[in-house]
Amino acid sequence: DTEESLTKAKQYVEKARDIFRETENEMPMLMAEKKIASIESKISGEENLCVDTLQKIYAYLQRTIGETDPQTIGAGADVAEALCLSFHAIEGERLLSKLVELSRRVHGMDHESTKRSMSYLQRMKDRIVITQDGQPFIALRYENDGDKCIVKDPTIEDEKETRMSASGIIPYLGTPVVCKGLQQLTHLNGKIGDVRKVDLEEGKCQVHFQEAGLEHAEIKFNHLRVVFDLPPLDA
Repeated sequence: DTEESLTKAKQYVEKARDIFRETENEMPMLMAEKKIASIESKISGEENLCVDTLQKIYAYLQRTIGETDPQTIGAGADVAEALCLSFHAIEGERLLSKLVELSRRVHGMDHESTKRSMSYLQRMKDRIVITQDGQPFIALRYENDGDKCIVKDPTIEDEKETRMSASGIIPYLGTPVVCKGLQQLTHLNGKIGDVRKVDLEEGKCQVHFQEAGLEHAEIKFNHLRVVFDLPPLDA
């Protein structure tokens, strides 16, 4: 597709969206907005995950056909995946865990919506870490009171587990972490968030916290530990 043809396509879809908006035809309007974002992404070359639009579509389906409908569950899974890809991993994983349980309870383990949601959730639960030279691993658990981390290479099928020093691994983008041992920002000790930026030169991760009212912070690698299982929100 040329930029000219994409621009014309965008203008056409924008006109359709405006008509849907004027006639208060919400679902076609949202689908048009999603299409516009996709075209804009192709023009700019920058990925647009359309999280806001996907959330609106999910909310619309919840209101109109109910939260247990497979189409609604699928739309929720799309939101969760987009959240994960934009490194809002905690929010995405919590939503998908809810969808898996809902689909399993209503439709059963063998239903396609349950299988799809469980497949997404399994991928989201992979805790990606890297070494200082950028080599990726999947972190599995800590041992020796957190001094060692058991990891495996995600690029090798049936790869054996490897034991590494916890100080030698760095939580990667989207990985849920908890702060520990902070001497200055002591109010953040024990707080959980996800990594949104990694600065290898400074030795810090930018962490956005799940608790409302907490500002994101730049935390040194050695003050972060991977969170393998998210605690309940009221914990």
